[in-house]
Amino acid sequence: MTPDKLIYVDDTLLGISRKGAGRGWAYYCPKDQLIKDRAEKRRLNAIALPPAYAAAWFCLAPNGHILGAGIDAKRRKQYGLAARNGACSNYSNKAPMLRNCSLLRD
Repeated sequence: MTPDKLIYVDDTLLGISRKGAGRGWAYYCPKDQLIKDRAEKRRLNAIALPPAYAAAWFCLAPNGHILGAGIDAKRRKQYGLAARNGACSNYSNKAPMLRNCSLLRD
């Protein structure tokens, strides 16, 4: 599903978390309820935050401008941003990446 209009979100809002489970991930709602919906798990897996990211956070809304965030090995916060046609594959909090993302274009 490609969202029609992106909404502004902040990673300090309630979001979805993940924990390792076998060879994949288990995703949890803000109240620690396990997400079992296959479509929602596919959406979260498609965001593709690297496994090494600690404190992974995923936006509850599929049309949030930040789809996911996490802390890398050097303790820097990294973001998975949305674009009009899906998720950008680059993770960065630097302006050059933002310019490459169609998020900032009309």
